[in-house]
Amino acid sequence: LSQVFPPAMIGGSAHAGSHWTLNPLCNLLAPSVALSRVRTELALHEHYGWLSSGAPGLEYVGYSGETGALPMLASAKLAGVKGFNAEAAWKASLELLTTPPRMVPGLGMVGLRDGPVFLRHEYVPSDLGAASNTLAYGYAAWSVAQLGESLGHKVEAAPARRLSGAWQKVFDPGTGRTRPKLGTGAWVTPFDPIYTKGYVEANPAQYTWFVPHDIPGLMKAMGRERFVETLNSAFVTASATRFAAPGEQFSLLPLTFGNETALHAPWLFNWAGQPQLTQKWTRAVLDRFYGHSAQDGYLGEEDEGQLSSWFVLASLGLFQTDGGCRQKPVWELTAPRHASATLHFDPAHYPATTFTIEVRNFNPNHAYIQKAWLNGLPLARWWITHEELLQGGSLLYELGPAPNASWGAFSNLPPP
Repeated sequence: LSQVFPPAMIGGSAHAGSHWTLNPLCNLLAPSVALSRVRTELALHEHYGWLSSGAPGLEYVGYSGETGALPMLASAKLAGVKGFNAEAAWKASLELLTTPPRMVPGLGMVGLRDGPVFLRHEYVPSDLGAASNTLAYGYAAWSVAQLGESLGHKVEAAPARRLSGAWQKVFDPGTGRTRPKLGTGAWVTPFDPIYTKGYVEANPAQYTWFVPHDIPGLMKAMGRERFVETLNSAFVTASATRFAAPGEQFSLLPLTFGNETALHAPWLFNWAGQPQLTQKWTRAVLDRFYGHSAQDGYLGEEDEGQLSSWFVLASLGLFQTDGGCRQKPVWELTAPRHASATLHFDPAHYPATTFTIEVRNFNPNHAYIQKAWLNGLPLARWWITHEELLQGGSLLYELGPAPNASWGAFSNLPPP
């Protein structure tokens, strides 16, 4: 990728869902592409006055409620991508989050359509906007706060950090789900986690997991046992249709990998002390949703390369649930899909040149981590830091056909 696209402007159609897929992959293995994407957004902002939702034909495009540029800018800076004005990215990000939208001749609607009601209520009432934007805006606000704080703007970033807790206002302890709430503060009734409306290309069941920046908080609100049981049940249900929604009717399943709403879902078991379930379901999605033969195809929306990027990351056994937007990023682990892989780093951005991921006595039918070693030392946690990865070295696995329930189960959580 870095040889195909030099640091120049890149057009595209949308940033939707790229925080779990395209952003981390480019930041890690093609930072010149990440730099081009960032420069494109900043150039559009300088020319038009707004961050866009994508850049088809290198023109401003705004999709109502789309916040994808915000984690893209934050993750690039926090990953260590060099060559852009991080202060300008921070100011543009805060502006998008806090400035009321408006109609601009030649551009259409600019800004976040549901932004004003989100700022007023600190959630998006379903009678005033899209209920799912509470979750989308909350995560975006957290990414903005992380970017600002990393640049020393803790006071200015405080409102964005406060807004990142918006999910708590729409989480219903009684149902264990995020749930639409009216402007009066009353819950929408009746409620069904699959069929209740108000969620963009999804449903409450899927958006319940859309708290990628505060999985420990979500797990505490649900209760660990209910968290694991609900999530595992969703995978069992989705497996009946190869984790894809028939006819791309994304809102009819508790989980789907044909769209970007819940691409992080299998990795959440790691956070709950059940890494063997992360290993089980990531391998199942790789084998059944993506497949192996010429007859297999993507059963959903590829968008900007989001599904392809997920496949590459999951095959390497790497993922970032929070999109790499924390100030000290981490990579979450699962069993890799190949015997060995060598990551080549761009010396213009990162200190090391390579990092090797290898499986001892590889067997394609072995999906469960038995043991792991980082740079020759035993590794008992299901995550490594971005810094550890970029220093170069190796990650060696021993895999087996059955779960080793003790590996990673007693790991500390990554530092906040």
